[in-house]
Amino acid sequence: MNHFGSTFILCFLGFLFIQAKAFSSWKTCSAHSDCQAAGEYCDDEGLGSKYCESCSNWNDSTAEKPSWCIGASDAITVTSTSLLTFVEQAGYQNNAALCPSFSACAINCRKEYAVQNSANTITLTSTFADTTDCECDKITFSYETDSAGDTYHVSGTTNFDTSIDIIKLFQESSTVLDLVLEQRPGLLECYWEYSIGTVSSPATTTAQNVLETGTTSVPANEFVYTPQEGGSGWNCIKYSVTLPGGVNSDIIAGVVTLANGNAIINSNYASVDQATNDINSKLVAGSECSFGSNPTCSRVVGLSQSETYVAGVGNRGDSSTTFTYTISECTDAEAASVSSGITLNGLFGLISASVVAFVLV
Repeated sequence: MNHFGSTFILCFLGFLFIQAKAFSSWKTCSAHSDCQAAGEYCDDEGLGSKYCESCSNWNDSTAEKPSWCIGASDAITVTSTSLLTFVEQAGYQNNAALCPSFSACAINCRKEYAVQNSANTITLTSTFADTTDCECDKITFSYETDSAGDTYHVSGTTNFDTSIDIIKLFQESSTVLDLVLEQRPGLLECYWEYSIGTVSSPATTTAQNVLETGTTSVPANEFVYTPQEGGSGWNCIKYSVTLPGGVNSDIIAGVVTLANGNAIINSNYASVDQATNDINSKLVAGSECSFGSNPTCSRVVGLSQSETYVAGVGNRGDSSTTFTYTISECTDAEAASVSSGITLNGLFGLISASVVAFVLV
């Protein structure tokens, strides 16, 4: 974790934008105020340690909920028109050892799920086209109450060829849903984060080359990029970002190599300006977007297929900013506009996402 005198936030994302705060941060805390910047509360599980948890997980009816958590809900609102897109994976309290190794088939199957919500049953069907080597199981969740009176959507219909024996479904917000894969008692506890979209979205049904589209917010005081391994296999990417709230000179966007993304994370900046200048210097030529005079920016960016990249949006301001985005493969004409002789070879597939985050304070 890097610290310096001023507050700066940047949200880097690998060809799919997500909320900078995906899972609970699980940072140690002693009071709710320690978790306020991340929009979380301090949870005392009675085990001697306290950790920051997502406000949607609040379940203490005897205590006063922090003001910033009021309105947060874990209500299930996904419908049969919802589409779940995989964002990242993490072990409980960021312990990677609590996630088993998943096969290439499982990784393909989990990338995107169509939803069927009927009464107290939710069924997830992978959109991955089965092959002779990989057939995706449906995940069917039923609504159950455990011995402690807690209610869950629970599934035991598949284990992805691992030792997990139960999968739980939790909706963190209107745009975020988690699958929690467990091997009991407490042997494994692996979280899969999904963004919630819709199968009827014009952006996903009318343009075959769209990789990801949606709306999310960039909060203050964090730096995040995903996937940790970056994305490769593209020689051209087109992206567009719009700020619904209007122009904002604190917002920047662009594409960097994974190596430069890691260099940013490992740097100890003395000021906000130094951090901003360094990040701008590392953006791929032609990918830079600023929003001081226009709330919308689109770029066609030439890439090297042998290089690994992450893409991003940044906010150096003090308040959260909402943005909408579309990221696409280039047409042949667009590719030719940034580099003569480029021939598109198509999308190789997103790498499993793993968020790297730190707060600069």
